[in-house]
Amino acid sequence: MPPLRQASRQASAGTLSGAAKFKWFELPESIAREGFVCVVEHANPELVFSPVAQPNGAWGLRTVFAVAENMDEAFARYQRLPGTKKKSFLVGRSILMRDQQFVVVESKGFNALFPGATAPAPPALGGFTLAVNDIAVTRGVLEAAGVPFHFWGDKGIWVGPDYTAGAVLVFVEEKPEG
Repeated sequence: MPPLRQASRQASAGTLSGAAKFKWFELPESIAREGFVCVVEHANPELVFSPVAQPNGAWGLRTVFAVAENMDEAFARYQRLPGTKKKSFLVGRSILMRDQQFVVVESKGFNALFPGATAPAPPALGGFTLAVNDIAVTRGVLEAAGVPFHFWGDKGIWVGPDYTAGAVLVFVEEKPEG
């Protein structure tokens, strides 16, 4: 892995403010060819993750969807990461890292997951899933803004790339721990 870097930035969350400190490293291109991917550990997450909810209810990143030319080759690259659990499903492969996952699909798999959306040309990061407190609130925010969405299972929705600067954005209802 590349060297571990340390950085800080001024941040505020609710009534707290100060220097948010974190350690991070970029995944090398030998693993992550689909885009800039890094791993971050926050030393003081209370300064980064605001207790004040976003209007759409989003509170955490859950999934990154990578579109690859060859799903199995890309999966082999990502599964080299330590501490991950691997899972395959019909149109993709998933690498689980604690409470987040990295899903690798080919263009046809991306199009199957998001009917009507066009997969970006591989290699690319094509979508992201955000956890929200209440999917009904998120739907209301999107409806009020005139943003069309599609249902994603019982507790989720997704918005196409025409409304999200080029990537599919999935919202899933999930309560934060603690």
